[in-house]
Amino acid sequence: MHLSHTVFLAFLCFSVFINTVRAQPQITAEPQDTTIQAGQRATIRMEIFFGGNPANFRTAYIGTNPDTSNPSPAAIFTPVGGEAFWQSDPLFKSTQVWFSFCNDFGCATTRTVTIFVENPEPDTPPAPFDDAVSLGDNWWNSEWFGDLNLEFYPWVFHLQHGWMFVFDGANRDSMFLYDLSLEGWFWTSSTEYPNLFSFSRPGWVFYFRGTSGPRQFADLQTGELFSVD
Repeated sequence: MHLSHTVFLAFLCFSVFINTVRAQPQITAEPQDTTIQAGQRATIRMEIFFGGNPANFRTAYIGTNPDTSNPSPAAIFTPVGGEAFWQSDPLFKSTQVWFSFCNDFGCATTRTVTIFVENPEPDTPPAPFDDAVSLGDNWWNSEWFGDLNLEFYPWVFHLQHGWMFVFDGANRDSMFLYDLSLEGWFWTSSTEYPNLFSFSRPGWVFYFRGTSGPRQFADLQTGELFSVD
C-alpha cells in the first residue's frame, strides 16, 4: 500500500472517531408512559447514545414545558452504559414531564413522558380540614382534628376515631359527623373539639386526645368516664 493511501485511511478513521465523540446525544429507545400509586416514585428509563464517551454527558432538562434552552443542572439523569434513568419525588397527582439530554455539542430531541397516578389525592383538603397538611398517600394532618385519611371523603378514616362520615356542608365552624363504631351522630367545630355534642346520649362529651383502642371519653353532664373500642 502506498504511503499516501495509508495516510488517507488514517485520516478517515480519525475523522470518524472525532465525529463520533463530538456528536450530540440521541435517544435510541423511546421512554414509556408509566402508572404508579399515589405517594410512589416514578422511574423513567431510556436507551441513549451519549455522543461518544458517556463522560461527555452533561445534564438533562426536566420540566413541564419543552423549553430546553436552559437545561437544569439539578435535573440529572444517571447514565449507565447505554441507558439513562431518572427517579421522581413521591407523586400524588398525574403529571407530564419533558426530557432532553445534553452534552457539550448539543441536546437530543425533546421527549414527553406522562406519569399517571392512581388514587390521587386532592390538591386541597375539604372545608372542615382546610388547615390540614399533606402527609402523602391521602393522609392529612389537621391541626385541630388530628391525622386522617381523606381518600373516600365524605367518609374519613381518623387515626384514633376510625371511620367517620362527615355530613354535607361541613366546615371548621360547624361539623356534623357520624361515628361508625359509636353508631351515633356528633357535632363539633375547630374551637370546640375535643368537646363533641352527642345526639344519642344526648349531651356534651369530652374526648381524651390521642387515646385509641379503646378511646377514652368523659360525659360532661354526669362526670362519667367511658371507653369505646
